[in-house]
Amino acid sequence: MSLKFTNWGATLVSFVLPDKNGKLIDIVLGYDTIKQYKNDTTYFGATVGRVANRIKGAQFKLHGNTYKLVPNEGKNMLHGGPKGYADVVWEVTKHLNEGDEPHIVFSYHSFDGEEGFPGEIVVTVRYTLLADNRLTVVMKARNIGKKATPVNIANHAYWNLGGHNNGDILSEKIQIFASKYTPVDSELIPTGKIEAVKGTPFDFLKP
Repeated sequence: MSLKFTNWGATLVSFVLPDKNGKLIDIVLGYDTIKQYKNDTTYFGATVGRVANRIKGAQFKLHGNTYKLVPNEGKNMLHGGPKGYADVVWEVTKHLNEGDEPHIVFSYHSFDGEEGFPGEIVVTVRYTLLADNRLTVVMKARNIGKKATPVNIANHAYWNLGGHNNGDILSEKIQIFASKYTPVDSELIPTGKIEAVKGTPFDFLKP
């Protein structure tokens, strides 16, 4: 089993492991060159933020102040803007490629005013391969400034457990331990409502 990363966007590039027949397959979608990642609009394997998902009108209010952001999807902001966390160089602060828990830690210093967001924060992402062949991703953000700020970081990997060249994933099973979801409008902007997944296509409580 092996994993590859790039410090461009703290991105998971590949995850190779043997299938049931012992054939090595890569179960993460990705590219072969850094140029492809820099031109990517699908966020393959990347860390997205400062706020993942969409912000309507590329602006928000916080503590009585209105902050205007940099739009990158029409008039809205998606995944932190045109220079969000997926489109910057991160620092590798730790790297251990052997032992019981090989891991890599990426760090990024996000300055006050970056893409319009207030507050200065330090973000870390730790990928760890556990002894039972589980991959864990732990993300942390620490506010080192004096301004409050929204933070919603996400990993944007695309998975195909049959291998990234193996067609669709309609035969795969998934389980998500979430009983509620956030509906969106015609522009895929969250409406602000929180609703139960029961009876919707988003109910993955059972495989």
